[in-house]
Amino acid sequence: MNVFLFEATCSPSCEAFALRKTSEDNLTGASNHDVQTVFKNFYVDDLLKSCRSVEEASALVSGLYPS
Repeated sequence: MNVFLFEATCSPSCEAFALRKTSEDNLTGASNHDVQTVFKNFYVDDLLKSCRSVEEASALVSGLYPS
């Protein structure tokens, strides 16, 4: 396991790589919509996405963060 310092110059790119790699490694358990959301709607560690309804947003959160 590697450790990265917060506020280091490389931290955002390391975080983005880890997020995308985790999504790629779990493609079989996630919906295509959830995977595309990770690939296209994250900026550093923030999800920037609009949903048309509360139900759609709730389903997206449930897909991205299964309990």
